[in-house]
Formats: sequence, C-alpha cells, structure tokens
Amino acid sequence: MASYEEAYKLLVKAEYSNNPKSFLHINKEEDGFTLGGIYSLYYPKAIDWEFIERVYEMNRRDIKKTSQCLYWDVATQSQVFVAFKQYYWVKHKLGQIHSQAIANKLLLAIVNVDRDAIQYMQEIVGETADGIIGQLTINAINDESEYFILKEFNEAMERHYDKVVENNPNLAFNRQGWKNRMELV
Repeated sequence: MASYEEAYKLLVKAEYSNNPKSFLHINKEEDGFTLGGIYSLYYPKAIDWEFIERVYEMNRRDIKKTSQCLYWDVATQSQVFVAFKQYYWVKHKLGQIHSQAIANKLLLAIVNVDRDAIQYMQEIVGETADGIIGQLTINAINDESEYFILKEFNEAMERHYDKVVENNPNLAFNRQGWKNRMELV
C-alpha cells in the first residue's frame, strides 16, 4: 500500500519547493492566502486562517517574512499535513493503491486539477470516468501496469495543461510549474 508520508514529501516540493519564503503566498489570480498549497477560500476550516492573518499583520503585511515565520511553526506545518491527508489522500482512497509512484502521481495531480485528474486515471484503467475513486477504480489501478499508467497519465495531464493554456493564455506562466509537478514522479 502507498504511504501518505512518502507522497507528502513530493507534494511539498510541488506546492512550495520546501522553501520557507514560498510556504505562504497570495496568487495574483485568486483572493485569499495559500498556505503550503491549501487555499483559504476552498478550505476555510482546514487551517487556522485567523492565526495566519494575525501573523501577517504582525509582520506588517510582509508576505515573505510571514511565510518564513509560519514555515517554522510546527502547529501550522501540522495543519497543512493533516489537511492534505484528509481532503485528498483519505478522501480519494489513495492509500489503497499498491504502487507508490501511481499514488504519488495521482495525489500531485488531484491537488492541482481535482476531478479531471481522477477522470483521466479512470479512462486509462477502463473505468467509468465519474471523478470518484471507488473500489472498482482502485482495483483497476492495482491490476494495471505501473509503467503503462504513468506513461498514459503523463500524456493525459500534458494534454490537459495544453488545453487550459489554449482556453486561457493568461495562465501560460504556470506551464513550467505544471510540467515540473508531473516530472516529480
């Protein structure tokens, strides 16, 4: 069975490069904070956002300084770790996947593009692409070749990102980051 702790190590690299100055940021195309990859407007109860705001104000709204402070705060790091585990790993049953590489790849993709990633995986393994990972999807993933799944999934994600940029050229600046994310596994 795949290990969340192993997958989380890669997720940290993908979300903020394990860089204290990137742990907290505000995306220019979004409102609200993103802490370690957890977006405040999507997950208002996952993190103590009031604490984050207080630290931000104490640091005179200096995002980099605030990011560094929060990066070294064990309780804040723990909240991020638990949030990813609860909202992604456990919810999508990724721990039931036998291949660590496939579980890693799927976690990185789901965090980034949500149900689309699940649907691509379901199409690859011949399951109904409903965006919900159930036992049939888990069994199909576990019964398929790791090499085949990873190859096909990389191609599907590349097509996905190309389409995103085609539909919204303003997001082209994200392309390299998306590619880096998929190359971590």
